[in-house]
Amino acid sequence: MLDYGCGSGFSPSPPSSWVRIPRSAVDIDPQALQASRDNAERNQLDDSRLLLEYPERLGQGRFEVVVANILAGPLIELAAEIADRVAPGGRLALSGILAAQADSVLDAYRDQGLRMAPPQEKEGWVLLSGERPAA
Repeated sequence: MLDYGCGSGFSPSPPSSWVRIPRSAVDIDPQALQASRDNAERNQLDDSRLLLEYPERLGQGRFEVVVANILAGPLIELAAEIADRVAPGGRLALSGILAAQADSVLDAYRDQGLRMAPPQEKEGWVLLSGERPAA
């Protein structure tokens, strides 16, 4: 699983059936990576189960599950990078999106070859999910 833009390490978790350990997390902010490291320690998640890194140092790996809780603008700007991390048959969950911005984000990820489900809205915020077709 990849948490893209991990912040403090507490992105909403996808359904447990999606998640397999180990987990990788990336962020551009060194303070976010440190906060994630600290939270992992507090939750007894050791380095063998969690890789924290800057996006450019992650390599070319693909993941069964990719989650990102980032605002719509960066999600659109990073669509190619984030979508490329989803393995064939893998799933994607995006949050941090205002309902009025959902269509733009959906279009950006559909343009990357992902099959996107209808938005799930709650109190003006949207969760988008999708999958990369299996090869």
